[in-house]
Amino acid sequence: MPGTLDPAFSLHVPERLTLPIVIAAPHGGRNYPPGVSAAMREPEWSQLRLEDRLVDRLAREVAEASGAALMVAHAPRALLDL
Repeated sequence: MPGTLDPAFSLHVPERLTLPIVIAAPHGGRNYPPGVSAAMREPEWSQLRLEDRLVDRLAREVAEASGAALMVAHAPRALLDL
């Protein structure tokens, strides 16, 4: 993730991959590097507008129900677009 040593995304592959598909949530992250939130005038409002809130949870449910792999970004859309 920009500004940190954390990975930009997570890849979850089920033990038994039933579909040769990767469900991607490229705008699923909500982790801001230190200082980014503090630099926002209205952090809570700004973050809501800069994120696709909870799309990571929706993608996880779809992946689990279908047996597909899942890739979820850790950074919000404003910082990284996978």
